[in-house]
Amino acid sequence: MRRLVVAAIVATGLVLPATSASAQPDCVWRQAELPIPPDHQNPLVKGIGGDYTVASASYQGHKILRWYRGQVAVVGTPSAEGFHSPVDVSSNGTVLATRDGRGYVTSLDGMHKFLPDPQPDVSATPVAINGRGDVAGYATVNGDAKLVLWSAPGYDEARIVGNGMPAGIDDTGVIVTKNAARYLSPGFAWPLPKPAGATSVFVSSYENGVAVGSARVDDRDRAVLWGANGTIRYVMPSGIGYSGSSQGTVFGLTGVNLPTIWRAGEQVPLPNPWPMYHAGFVTERDTLVGSYLDQGMWDPRVAEWSCG
Repeated sequence: MRRLVVAAIVATGLVLPATSASAQPDCVWRQAELPIPPDHQNPLVKGIGGDYTVASASYQGHKILRWYRGQVAVVGTPSAEGFHSPVDVSSNGTVLATRDGRGYVTSLDGMHKFLPDPQPDVSATPVAINGRGDVAGYATVNGDAKLVLWSAPGYDEARIVGNGMPAGIDDTGVIVTKNAARYLSPGFAWPLPKPAGATSVFVSSYENGVAVGSARVDDRDRAVLWGANGTIRYVMPSGIGYSGSSQGTVFGLTGVNLPTIWRAGEQVPLPNPWPMYHAGFVTERDTLVGSYLDQGMWDPRVAEWSCG
């Protein structure tokens, strides 16, 4: 029977999670606090890249915090005016952010560059940055979402390179969209494969060659992790995946907004406290980074969890 199941998996591309209780050892979570500057409140993690983490915070206005290997820095903004919000951070420390909705990047040396719009009457929204500093976003043109690419280091031009909204961009320049199109180069895309029986798929995030999202199968959402070259690695019994690593760890939701972690396709216990689902990420170190609230806390903290 198991051989027949394996044969069906190979034929369809569907990878089922292990069913044995001993297939995936329980996690013993170790929590390391990430420091927060004095008087800064409500830190919410927005993105990760390599050894960097970026978060929004409140202190005499809106601030941007960046951590590197446990050390925190307050990232300067182009001006004191306006609403500044981080979007993502690259593995070289460049922060992607917006001021009143307009995108800009801040490099490690503190230099800021605003991202131009693709057309005079069309604004664009940045979504993700890769290790080279290239930025992927989208713009609405004649009612349709279009992929926009700003190339580092100059960011001189906003090029429309495809259709849809990006879930992320990897260091080779591959962009995966929310509707599961994998753009290998401008204007050239392949769809990510659907699990067997899926009527639709949705990609939440794409980084380091790993796409994470969900598929609709039998009127039920099932978290999915796509690996290198867009192949399906794991389809979970339920849930929606939000962030994942090439090691096969996925962070997402099941039930009614219940944060959930899967490793090698199998659900494992959460750390306690656990990261908020909208402010938690899986790193390529196979750790969790995010903001969390513990009992009696009203202001979030930030931590990194590793699983032994």
